[in-house]
Amino acid sequence: MIISDSVCPQDIVRNYNLTEPDDLIISAQLVSPALCFGETSCYEITASGGVPLHWNWD
Repeated sequence: MIISDSVCPQDIVRNYNLTEPDDLIISAQLVSPALCFGETSCYEITASGGVPLHWNWD
């Protein structure tokens, strides 16, 4: 990055290493299937990679 100012005769030069986070990977595993209509099932959800996340699940 080079920062120039019309008043300052010298440029400011800085080197930066920009990186990206790992890809976000989400997987779901069925723990308990619904056996009949109207019943509920249970899944185990896992997430890894990406940036820090906050989960709010209802």
